[in-house]
Amino acid sequence: MKLFFACKWIYLQLSHLWNLFFFRMAGVKLGKHAQLKGRIGIYNNGQISIGDYFDCYGGSMVNTIGKNINSFLVSGKGATLQIGNHVGISSSTIKADNKIIIEDYVMIGADSVVIDTDSHPVDASLRHSANPANAIVTKPIIIRKNAFIGARCYICKGVEIGENAVIGACSVVTKNVPANEIWAGNPAHFIKKIETEK
Repeated sequence: MKLFFACKWIYLQLSHLWNLFFFRMAGVKLGKHAQLKGRIGIYNNGQISIGDYFDCYGGSMVNTIGKNINSFLVSGKGATLQIGNHVGISSSTIKADNKIIIEDYVMIGADSVVIDTDSHPVDASLRHSANPANAIVTKPIIIRKNAFIGARCYICKGVEIGENAVIGACSVVTKNVPANEIWAGNPAHFIKKIETEK
């Protein structure tokens, strides 16, 4: 058992160094004290900037509920992915074809997807046209400070999630979520207000 934990520790340290190298090679603006452990894919065709104390993990060696899923951070051509300070992401995909802003102290649970595009035209005839990419709709996403996204959630284009909001596990968020509220479901709907302790 001790050998297993020693091997796991070595793997996590080596994966951090490997990921740090590839973040730099991809031109990511990365703040101080990042922890980049496990399997993380990075595709920076636009601009990715990340603040201090960023934790990003991928795969079951780091988070068992993440199963064997990699994390991916993706910016398309001309797109912006902006991540604040003290943000945690586990075995999730963040894909910006327009703009995604994730503010400070946001947590995104395992196997979640944040994507600001439909990826394909909704109209079937446009999907088979000569230039289907011209008909793809993209709208910015903003996740405000202290928001918590539960495991296996899907955050759709054009959504703003308010400060301190909580999104329940396995939810599909298709519209704006006000600050200090819990939403859950498919599609996500209001559950209750968050009562702050005084």
